[in-house]
Amino acid sequence: CTFVLRHSVGHWLEEARWTRKDLEQIERRAANPGGDGMAPGAGTPS
Repeated sequence: CTFVLRHSVGHWLEEARWTRKDLEQIERRAANPGGDGMAPGAGTPS
């Protein structure tokens, strides 16, 4: 359990920057509907 929790925290910290970029991509898609249907790397952090 401790290992899973520790891994989850590290994973969240590692994804924090990607999450911010993903939110920016979502905002851009919302501002420009039909622009690019699928942003590169959507749903999968690089």
